[in-house]
Amino acid sequence: MTPGPVDVAHGVVLDGRYRIEDVVGQGGMATVYRAHDEVLGRDVAVKLFPPTPDSDEVLRHQAETRVLSHMNHPGLVALHDAGSAYAGGPLQQT
Repeated sequence: MTPGPVDVAHGVVLDGRYRIEDVVGQGGMATVYRAHDEVLGRDVAVKLFPPTPDSDEVLRHQAETRVLSHMNHPGLVALHDAGSAYAGGPLQQT
């Protein structure tokens, strides 16, 4: 059996700040984790895109991040931070 995303990222601290905990959801493009912001002492959601050598895919990830940064709706989680960070191996888009 191949390890799932939680086996790869669980317990990893991204950017010295976000401690990855449990998988909240997974889709075709990314996995969303419950994480803890060690700086502000609060739970957050962290969306990790899988690593890819495809520059078009990286551009799609960046475009999604920009779109989400401008959305404000009670049914959506607010975007407070974005960037790239290492998550225990290959570069992960967060």
